[in-house]
Amino acid sequence: MSAELLIDRRGDALTYRVQDDGVELAHGTVDGVGRPLAHIVHTVRPPVRPGEPAPTVLSIRHRTEQTLADTDDAVAAILRICAEKGPALGETPRVVLATLGGSATPDPSAMAAEAPVPDNRTVPRSPIVSEDLPDLRRAAGVLFDLDGVLTPTAEVHMRAWQAVFDEVLTRWGVTEPYTDADYFAYVDGKKRYDGVASLLRSRNVEIPWGEVTDPPEAETICGVGNRKNAAFAAALRSEGIAPYPGSLALLEQLRAAEVPMGVVSSSKNAPEVLASAGIRDFFRIVVDGVVAEHEHLASKPAPDMFREGARMLGVDPSEAIAVEDAVSGVASAASAGYATVVGVDRGAGADALREAGATCIVDDLARLLSGAEPGGDPH
Repeated sequence: MSAELLIDRRGDALTYRVQDDGVELAHGTVDGVGRPLAHIVHTVRPPVRPGEPAPTVLSIRHRTEQTLADTDDAVAAILRICAEKGPALGETPRVVLATLGGSATPDPSAMAAEAPVPDNRTVPRSPIVSEDLPDLRRAAGVLFDLDGVLTPTAEVHMRAWQAVFDEVLTRWGVTEPYTDADYFAYVDGKKRYDGVASLLRSRNVEIPWGEVTDPPEAETICGVGNRKNAAFAAALRSEGIAPYPGSLALLEQLRAAEVPMGVVSSSKNAPEVLASAGIRDFFRIVVDGVVAEHEHLASKPAPDMFREGARMLGVDPSEAIAVEDAVSGVASAASAGYATVVGVDRGAGADALREAGATCIVDDLARLLSGAEPGGDPH
């Protein structure tokens, strides 16, 4: 195997691709190089072999326990994830500094000094990115999902759900374990209690719905959901959150262009997340789990929440753009009549997002910056 690890470092954001003879085996992003608790999203893409069914694409979200001080540390963390989760490389890959068409720099010890860092808004080419991307500055309005689109809080949610479901399923004697695949299939994008009910139904478990005021220890749908919310809130308060660099850059560009923006999130924690990330002032309206409950809006994938977002923002869905990373959220926006639905593949899978109604796919919101080429460096 002649594996290569292609690295593009921009500020505190790093994007990478693992390839063998030009064939991609994995790709990912590292947010927070040089800051405590960097976030890594690592997607393994096994090669498609003729005559065999398409292999499963695996996405892993990871938060480092130690600070990644520089690019060398980030490379070491990426190689550890490859060793643990795949792809199996056999030997240490050649490290390459790359933008679109970039040249090789085999010596990783010089990377911290030599890596280009004019800004943190661009990422190297990825095969999942659509060629024809919309100009969001021309939209009547743009409505964003929050977790996994603007902030890496999806990872915090995933860890909280994992802890809660591991405990309750074990205690109830359910042998089939909870996995990341369950998160994307049953929980991602849905209101909290709907996600609990959906996951438990998949395990043939039926418990009372209960009341929203149920204590976290209650053996009800609401009790389990409140247990998860307590775990999420504690993690958010102790760790804080920052927006994805590419997402923040896009928000700044759209605000400069005076494009109305809103947030459509199933989470009741949306106001706290927006405030913690320092991005609340970008948005004219927020439709969250509290609004959905008060207005009796059905959970995504029903169209209710995105339809209400357009109404509150004062725009026609057919002239607005929705940006979502969850299959249920993409389906919600598509069924609400949004002519343009941007699917952000942070683990759900490009094919699944397209099937749900995404009109184009990106792997980072930096792709949507004006002047950025779909597959590479916008400069």
